[in-house]
Amino acid sequence: MDTKIQPRSAPDGFFHFARPRLNKLLEEGVQSPLVIVCAGAGTGKTAALRDFTRGYRAAVVWLQISERDNVGARFWESFTRAVAAVNEPFAAALRKLGFPGSGDKLSQYTALTRKYDREERRVVVLDDFHRLEDPAVLAFLQQAIAVLPEGMSLVLASRATPRVDVAG
Repeated sequence: MDTKIQPRSAPDGFFHFARPRLNKLLEEGVQSPLVIVCAGAGTGKTAALRDFTRGYRAAVVWLQISERDNVGARFWESFTRAVAAVNEPFAAALRKLGFPGSGDKLSQYTALTRKYDREERRVVVLDDFHRLEDPAVLAFLQQAIAVLPEGMSLVLASRATPRVDVAG
């Protein structure tokens, strides 16, 4: 057996292989504000990201996107619940704000992001990003990407090229 590839049991009971080369690439990638992991169904995107985040020293917010997240309020509920796992005061402020579907609320979101910013490294994973189609949710995420605070990386795991303008 190759010593570089070692089987591990994932939390939900299935086995996958630890991939040190991918972990190293992801570690280099999250030094940037945005990482896109794009591959077909069943290729191991989620398993690879879970393996990486388990061993990476950072606060990790993991949001598993579902079809229901195509409504701003529902997306916001899922998003704030995920944020609460690592920063409850920030999540409470976000819940009070509500989904930032307007320019004013987006400015308030940006201000809250700065107010509750921590110096620790943070990684936000949006898994199954291809399921998002709602223009308001995609517009929010596009704007949020543009104002990511220092030390935060957003990882989009998707079966297709994300429908947000990430050129900047």
